[in-house]
Amino acid sequence: PPWVAAMGRPSRAGLGAGATERTALFAADLDTGAIRRKIPWTEGGRHLFNDLALGADGTVYVSDSEAGTVHRVPPDGARFEALLPPGSLPYPNGLVLSKDGTALLVAAGGPGLYRVPIAGGPAVAIRIPAGLHLQGIDGLTRAGDRLVAVQNGLGPGRVALLELDDPELALRSIQILAAGQAELDGIPTTGDLSGTGFRFIANSQIPLLGLRGPRRKPAPFLIAEVALPQ
Repeated sequence: PPWVAAMGRPSRAGLGAGATERTALFAADLDTGAIRRKIPWTEGGRHLFNDLALGADGTVYVSDSEAGTVHRVPPDGARFEALLPPGSLPYPNGLVLSKDGTALLVAAGGPGLYRVPIAGGPAVAIRIPAGLHLQGIDGLTRAGDRLVAVQNGLGPGRVALLELDDPELALRSIQILAAGQAELDGIPTTGDLSGTGFRFIANSQIPLLGLRGPRRKPAPFLIAEVALPQ
């Protein structure tokens, strides 16, 4: 079933500050809206469950931005297992399975993208050529051998197509698919593939929380789509 990550109650001190009783994973039925499973976080502390990835065996992986780690829940499991010690990654966000299925590619601060072995071991920063940047990635989606990244944390929002080398340890190129449109001013975020395109949230309205400056007047959510080059 589809999975949803929920964070603790937000506050002006930070998205993950304050109570964590809402921090949980939910499995939902899209047809009825019913919640099939709930896996709550029960250990306290500062946590922000941010983005999800699903393994081929049904394992759920979730980035914990405030704790600086990635958790997993095995198929039919009911408890979280940390892939990394807390604080291993600076504000991890979007994540996808590596092409060979042995690791996660996780967007985080610093260089911007890391490889985290599923079997255990430290995170390894993806090598970035001079003049290119992967900082500020929010949503991260696999499109065959390439990755689609929604960047919103460093400068104006944009959507980029990333090509890595064959072992997925170094960035080869970035192709910008969308940038500069007024619709992206509301902080674009996560998306997914749609046929030959990429459909994403163009204006997440995160500024309405007042955490990145003054609150703004609400605007209709906008779902945008960009074509993926063949």
